[in-house]
Amino acid sequence: MWTLHKLKSSKRSRSTAGVDSPPSDLGRESHNGEGVDDIPAPAPSLPLPPSQPHIASPWDFSQEELRMFPALCKRNFWCVQRHQARALHYDLRMQLDGTTFSWAIPRGLLGISKTGERNRLAVETTLHPISYTTYEGGDGRVLPSGERCGTLLWDVGTYTIDYPWKNHDSDSEDEKRRRRKRRREGSEGSDDPQVYCPLGATAHTCRLGQHEEDKFRMAMQRPVRLGKSRSIHFTLKGGKKLDNHSYILIQSPQNAMNKKFSSTGRQKVNWFISLPRGVQGYAWGEGGEEGDEHGRSVKTGRTLREVCAARERIVTFQSEQERFGGWAGDVIEVDPGVTDRVKRRRSS
Repeated sequence: MWTLHKLKSSKRSRSTAGVDSPPSDLGRESHNGEGVDDIPAPAPSLPLPPSQPHIASPWDFSQEELRMFPALCKRNFWCVQRHQARALHYDLRMQLDGTTFSWAIPRGLLGISKTGERNRLAVETTLHPISYTTYEGGDGRVLPSGERCGTLLWDVGTYTIDYPWKNHDSDSEDEKRRRRKRRREGSEGSDDPQVYCPLGATAHTCRLGQHEEDKFRMAMQRPVRLGKSRSIHFTLKGGKKLDNHSYILIQSPQNAMNKKFSSTGRQKVNWFISLPRGVQGYAWGEGGEEGDEHGRSVKTGRTLREVCAARERIVTFQSEQERFGGWAGDVIEVDPGVTDRVKRRRSS
């Protein structure tokens, strides 16, 4: 019991370590060929109840971004970006340990059905910085077809990691033990610290989501025996387009053993995304993929073509410079004499 007490105490102390001040824009650096404008001053602090313990959001998103997407206050957030590149696709990104694990899904997460297309390719891509989650804009490239390239923020929410048990309605002793384990882990989730998030002109509390992040980490790091597949059951919640949508990411034994590499030397890991038991499918709905409901940005309301036509610089958090300073093939140089300016040059 003493050991269990110490483990829980250690977990709480690690979870609540953070800054008590609200986030602002001051932690961002800009990647742009002509330098960066003066970084705007942070928004005024929101009134927070002084009598209740709280921690600040773990990320450096602006308060405007947190008001727009409260899920970004938490550790278990996800986003989907629609990306016009050489091939149009959707990027699913899920936060884990200060970065987002990403899968490129050519056909997206809607329109999948057990009576039609049961499985879709999901290619695991490179880790992305947290700051890229809310990025939207054109990147300046033009395809031979004349289409401009760019990224649209399609949806944002929180994820939960689900249990892939087969006999969830069974009363067998094995299933009873599994249910007891799930109840225990659910009670551990109640120890998840509270975090304050902006909501309109006030603030509200929510769970930090650390418990779900821990489960995601375990699922990604779980050893896979020879000849066995790796699967991650998860549910995307709280989005404007995806809410309580459940999926399975599956990495087959063949894909786990046969590693492939892109032309740039990056390892390509192929997964498949499928539907769990009890889910028949998710339709695009009225208007389809290009309609007003599913074809527009949740950030600006623009269409993908409108987004790609307006070039936008990529902005990263200052805290990410050491890890992602050379991200996307750029070399970022911070001028020590001018704290609010960033110089950028292409690597030669």
